[in-house]
Amino acid sequence: VADVPFAMKSPAYTLQQNVMGTEALMAAVLETQTRMHCFKRVVVQSSESVYGHAFPGKIPEDATLNPTNIYGASKAAQELVARSYYHAYGLPVTIIRSSTLFGPGMRQNQVVTIFLRQALRNQPITVHGEGKQSRDFNYLDDAVDGILAVLGCDAATGDVFNIAGDNEVSVIELAHLCIEVTGSRSDIQHLPQRPGEADLHLTPNITHARLVLDYQPQVPFADGLARTA
Repeated sequence: VADVPFAMKSPAYTLQQNVMGTEALMAAVLETQTRMHCFKRVVVQSSESVYGHAFPGKIPEDATLNPTNIYGASKAAQELVARSYYHAYGLPVTIIRSSTLFGPGMRQNQVVTIFLRQALRNQPITVHGEGKQSRDFNYLDDAVDGILAVLGCDAATGDVFNIAGDNEVSVIELAHLCIEVTGSRSDIQHLPQRPGEADLHLTPNITHARLVLDYQPQVPFADGLARTA
């Protein structure tokens, strides 16, 4: 389950899929590894949502996990299950905490696609509140580079890495960029602020990934946005 609104409506299903599904996979990998020794790395795709919202500046991997919704809680629990298999059974697990992914083919109910769709149709772009809330966006190609870097690095075993675009984009900046890259005639319409989002700033620190994995995002945010449009 990767959709936050769906997870909020279906908490039991989300926990079953994300937590117990991970445990089932880890158990199957362990059983196979015991017989065949065929796995070099098990990569668990987690999320910046495990951090919650109450962090100033860029968030390092050793920050306290403080998820604020059922999706984030399921990903934090998923991580604990996977890491327990590393510590207890020696399974070669590495965890990636991804920032907000975007790119061609992305889901249609996320803010990037909603704003681009409105811009391409010259409709008002609907921003909740003043639009000062911000997060990091990672273009799909860079996220794949991060996964491949983890797969190729023996030192990554047992570790946790933020894989992000190394940017902080506010919602209002995103709206203006969507207008710019599409040449749209849209204006910006401010809607009531959604609860809990006014002070949301979620930007992972990728220093650890740079040092260990030689990870460096290559696609500037505006370029990725234009490709997605």
